[in-house]
Amino acid sequence: MNLPNDSQESQPPQQVEPAVAGEAQTPSSGIIEVSHTRISPLPPPEELKLYEEVEPGAAHRILAMAETEQRQQHHLQNETVTSHRMVINRDFALSILGMVLAFALVMTCIWQGIALIERGNVTIGITISLGPLVGLVLAFFLGIRDRRKVKRDQVA
Repeated sequence: MNLPNDSQESQPPQQVEPAVAGEAQTPSSGIIEVSHTRISPLPPPEELKLYEEVEPGAAHRILAMAETEQRQQHHLQNETVTSHRMVINRDFALSILGMVLAFALVMTCIWQGIALIERGNVTIGITISLGPLVGLVLAFFLGIRDRRKVKRDQVA
């Protein structure tokens, strides 16, 4: 197939007999594209043999490249697993720290509330004693509800 270049003149499309009276048609041209995909990182043995015929040692270099790529993939996967473990451990430690601090806060408020009740400030003492306790109970039940919602979303 000759393509027009600088030395050749481009010819205008030729008129073809119209299929319908009054309409001119031009010949159509098209490009056929063929693609080949493979799942394996290595070419099939027949293709490796052709590479080796074209350039001696090419098949060995292709195999070495695939081995290097596989080692790199395994290294990245191990790093990902390690970082996930670190995140889980950090989250667990922060959760324990939060529970310890919440317990200390509630116990301090209860102790201060009892001290206020003993001094005659009953209303303020009860409010200070029970306020944080009610807050923790609400946080507990809201946390359970949120965890159930997350599990439902994961299942769906």
